Amino acid sequence: MNDLWKEVLAEIEIEVSKPIFITFFKSTTLLDVFDSIATITSPTHITAKYIEKRYSPLIKRALDKKTGQNLSLVFVASESKSEPSQKPIPP
Repeated sequence: MNDLWKEVLAEIEIEVSKPIFITFFKSTTLLDVFDSIATITSPTHITAKYIEKRYSPLIKRALDKKTGQNLSLVFVASESKSEPSQKPIPP
């Protein structure tokens, strides 16, 4: 799993600026690929939501290319891996 994510990150690094890559992607991990769903972790809900909103197509394209599958993406904050970023954040 780790090698797959390293390959995906290498493709993303070419597509985004260095500051964006370091800020948003360097600390992400591919937690799991199961049943056509890729679960990606990010350090916080805010970064998970930002990556999901802004970079989902880029990530999906790279993952689909590397796996040969048509994956759905789920973004999760590593501060609480059991809660997908789609859930509302309490005020």
